[in-house]
Amino acid sequence: MKAFWDGESRLLFGSANVTGRGIGEAQNCNYELNGIQEGLTFEDNFYLNKVIAKSEYVTQELFDALKKIKDETIIPIITYPKLDTKKKLRDYFLISQLPMFSDISSVARAYENVNDLDDLDRNCLSHDLNTFNIGLGQNSDLMLSQLKVNFNSHEFIIAFKNEVKGSSRGASMGYGAVVRWIQENTTTVPTPRSWELKQEKIVNILYEWICFFDAEFTWDTPNHSQVIYYKG
Repeated sequence: MKAFWDGESRLLFGSANVTGRGIGEAQNCNYELNGIQEGLTFEDNFYLNKVIAKSEYVTQELFDALKKIKDETIIPIITYPKLDTKKKLRDYFLISQLPMFSDISSVARAYENVNDLDDLDRNCLSHDLNTFNIGLGQNSDLMLSQLKVNFNSHEFIIAFKNEVKGSSRGASMGYGAVVRWIQENTTTVPTPRSWELKQEKIVNILYEWICFFDAEFTWDTPNHSQVIYYKG
């Protein structure tokens, strides 16, 4: 356990050792994850005091003895085989690969003013920037240009556009057909149910992104149902 207790009700705990690298004061520091727990219960307090009560005071003599054991212990070097973790085609057909930021027309402004977004929009924007490989700190025009390229070259988006183009309904797909196509072509397990796709507005957002980044596509709502069209 790596924990720092104030002796009362607050505890800092996590993976960091008290070393220059562990607490970030040295070059080439470690990445650590720590958290603060406030309002410790009596049981927490009791446990921490129990640890202290059963501990041995570390004298210089004990420290030297422990250091000697450490220095004399030969630790074997374990070599692990390299595993190829390159993305496969199926990785691009997860539901999580589809865009989540709903107002694509304002994405450039949102990118420049992320601290003004609410938690939902901030999380959705963060998801989309990473999904389509967009870094932070760019000029918004450059960001938008790169996002357009990366979105239009995404395997799922390419496959879906080709499905619309080749549709038997004349280069168009209705909302229900799009939902079924996503269900049939996703590699997400379990397969998302139709009401989940509608509830999360995944199809609506997908329409908006495709039509925003590709002038050959448009959508309309004949008979109160969204239809996406390929204009060619």
